Amino acid sequence: GFFFRPASWFEPFQWTHVFDQRENPHSPPSALYTQYSTPSTPHFIHVDLGAGDGGFLCQRAKHHPEMDFLGVERLLGRARKIARRACREQLSNVRVVRIEASYAVERLFPAGSVNAMTILFPDPWPKRRHHKNRLIQRSFLESCAGCLQSDGWLAIKTDDASYFEQIEAALTECKSLERW
Repeated sequence: GFFFRPASWFEPFQWTHVFDQRENPHSPPSALYTQYSTPSTPHFIHVDLGAGDGGFLCQRAKHHPEMDFLGVERLLGRARKIARRACREQLSNVRVVRIEASYAVERLFPAGSVNAMTILFPDPWPKRRHHKNRLIQRSFLESCAGCLQSDGWLAIKTDDASYFEQIEAALTECKSLERW
């Protein structure tokens, strides 16, 4: 299946358990998979945080079948939509996990295991009293940096001007990430 349910929500993911279930979830690791992976991390992992309807995730997965993609989505309806789309388009390199993005980054992704992360148009929480609820904070960026490999990258896109300013400030404060 395209949905991934970890054995524990408290222990970091074992990436081989996430992506090695291409044909049969109970099958042993395949030779093709082991050829391109280390014991704990597949060849390339792209995580889309707040994957929405999965449009971006599935397009990238279609154009890059050599990479593995994990969509992280909090809402069940959206996660199902992504899984159905990936199934319909026969994208064996896509998985979806239904969980809060901050929890996944802070507690589930092993350190130095992710090659790329995207956060496209996160909820801007426009009212001033709600700004504390915004996903992109310095502490969250530090957690993202901890999950990324040394040559990994994080892409953030927003169309809200005040949120953009806050993201810029948080990135300036976060010494673990550098702009390029």
